[in-house]
Amino acid sequence: MDNENMNNQEQENTLTPEEKVQKDIGEKIADAAEPIQDEIDEANGVVNAESEETEGSEESEENGGQSGLDESWSDEAWEEAGVEEVKPEPVKVTMKRSNLILSLIASLLVGALLCFAGMQIPAAIKNRPEGSTVATVSGEKITDLDVKYYIYAEASNYANKNNISQSDLATYDWDQEVDGTKLSDTIREKAVNDAIDEVLTIKKGEANGVKLDDATKSQITSQVSNLQATYGEDGLTLRARTMGISSAKQYSKMYEKVMTTQSVQEDIEKNPSKYYPENTDDLKDYKQDNKASVKHILIKASGTDENALNEAKDKAQAVLDRLNNGEDFDTVMKDANEDSGEPDTGYTFGEGEMDEAFEKASFELGLGEVSGLVKSTYGYHIIKRVPGMYELQAYWRAQDAKNIKINKGKLAKLSVKDVMADVVAASEELQSQQSSSESSGSSSSSK
Repeated sequence: MDNENMNNQEQENTLTPEEKVQKDIGEKIADAAEPIQDEIDEANGVVNAESEETEGSEESEENGGQSGLDESWSDEAWEEAGVEEVKPEPVKVTMKRSNLILSLIASLLVGALLCFAGMQIPAAIKNRPEGSTVATVSGEKITDLDVKYYIYAEASNYANKNNISQSDLATYDWDQEVDGTKLSDTIREKAVNDAIDEVLTIKKGEANGVKLDDATKSQITSQVSNLQATYGEDGLTLRARTMGISSAKQYSKMYEKVMTTQSVQEDIEKNPSKYYPENTDDLKDYKQDNKASVKHILIKASGTDENALNEAKDKAQAVLDRLNNGEDFDTVMKDANEDSGEPDTGYTFGEGEMDEAFEKASFELGLGEVSGLVKSTYGYHIIKRVPGMYELQAYWRAQDAKNIKINKGKLAKLSVKDVMADVVAASEELQSQQSSSESSGSSSSSK
């Protein structure tokens, strides 16, 4: 019985606001009509009969949950498939005056409840999330509009890495095969995982008492309001579209998510023991190939000539010798590092965010490994890869796998090309508007 109650509760939690209202209406109608149901049934000639159900094959949720028969087929399509419409024989119904009165009373009750629902549904619709659900994390929905932002981010990283110009993003072949897999499939998979990781991070933060304070929420609201006042809602939406965000409302939502994630990341750096497993070796299996957290020791070159480079290299080698002789990396880093901006926890980054040589060396290291000398445009580096945010998120994803659902059918419908084409179109429209505005300003000033 407990299991049945739990299943009912789970079903209740999955209902949309509108569905909950409709469910409540149905229950209230049934309660109102129950005292006179026998009379209504008699008046309408209700006959109880057993019905045979034909079991239809359904695809799994992973395939988008679509049934074998499409109810949206046109009449012509059904006819072509050889399926004839079966029309029921008309039933003559007679009703006594008393039953008619009872039926009218029931109808009035239904009308009153529907009137009540009419006042409630608009509020439910207003509060409904935008977009269609692509994934859930412990019941929290991730929509196709959320995932589009992450598709934009992943596709942009790929474009930066492969020197694809902004103007070519709309026409680029995102469906080509790269390393035996469709590029668009890879980008979509990374994008939905990025969205899941962000939700997991926020949930872990909430569990540890981290959430946006009122001042930060007020700041976000104020900034969005200022943008809308300056550019109008259409203008803000246009600017949001240049980042793969579909609307001003979605922009506000993503803004708050990013700010919350940053707050959690700061807390992770300050209080790692609240988030990391007791044995950080557990994270070694979750090393990311294109994202990393590293600490490094930089020895700058005083110039680009051979003598300056050799001098920096010799100095860096002496530091590496200290490490090879067993000195602690953090101690040597504090003593010899010439990167004055490096935090104690190092750097966390993805593809295209750092110097190419530095990035490549970082991604190739295992967790806890220390590199040899790595030459970049800044000088020579000695890099140590450490467990960081990305490994932690992948670890959480594996731990919470049973609570994470992805609708692969809906995910597959998201077109990388369409997302990037809209980004380009919005960017070009915005640039055109700004050019026209500048031209008008110049004309006015010349007068």
